[in-house]
Amino acid sequence: MGEQAAHNVMRTQDGLIGRAQAVRCGMTERQIDYRVRVGTWVQVRPSVYRSAVVEPSMRSAIRATALWAGSPSAISGWAAAWWWGCTDLEPPMITLIIPRNRHLRAQDGIAVVRRDYPIKDVVRVKGIAVVPKTIAALDGAVEMGEQGVEMFDRALLRGLPLDLVAAAHDEWGRRRGSPAATRLLATAADGAHAESERICHRLLRAAGITGWQINPEVRLANATYLPDLAFLRQRVAIEIDGWAFHSDPERFEKDRWRQNAFMVAGWTVLRYTWYQLTRSPEQVVAEISTAVLRSSVR
Repeated sequence: MGEQAAHNVMRTQDGLIGRAQAVRCGMTERQIDYRVRVGTWVQVRPSVYRSAVVEPSMRSAIRATALWAGSPSAISGWAAAWWWGCTDLEPPMITLIIPRNRHLRAQDGIAVVRRDYPIKDVVRVKGIAVVPKTIAALDGAVEMGEQGVEMFDRALLRGLPLDLVAAAHDEWGRRRGSPAATRLLATAADGAHAESERICHRLLRAAGITGWQINPEVRLANATYLPDLAFLRQRVAIEIDGWAFHSDPERFEKDRWRQNAFMVAGWTVLRYTWYQLTRSPEQVVAEISTAVLRSSVR
């Protein structure tokens, strides 16, 4: 029973097994040590082993961390976001939270955070304890930095309710990265549109580009439009988009009709997203400069 039972457990755990699990399967301590000694099993964490025929992976690394930590504990941050499927980018470090009254010795590749947290909210996903998806997406985005904003936006677009994320943020209280999480939630609340416009204004001022107006009234055919920003004399309109999360079908269609109206009237229309403004500001400035200059000499 022992060896076969242990093998069955490893098949369901990415080739991993904990020492206590192996004993419960009927294996003796000597049998376990023998498999490690001859290389059949590889110790990956204290009292956690991987079958030598199974290749290491991020999935097995996270599961091994959970097996080593035991309960109560939970995978959190970027690693939890990856486990939930919010991102394909693998975390460079696995974050593990444990209650303040627990003590675990630090391990390579694992950040152990001791703090009070609502243990009742911890859920089991694919066999291990992780923070809820709301906190995983939010804290994971903070830990990921610039790449995390797009991940968080995508999670909201796929149906993660922003109000539930905000409620979970409040319930989980002050923690590492919580000020940044608060700012991220505030940005998400308005789709980053207002902040995107401010960034664009700053870029143009820093580049010394003048002659533009904010939300000027532009009469085209039988309608009046208010572009986010425009160079009226050169007939160049700049439209700023926020996050994809706020791009509902009705708004998307309305924006395209407006853009078409400008283009039919002979205007040049440039559109920029929050990501383009923050990641490629030089290119944004260069494109706007070129469009304005080209329109000036027509």
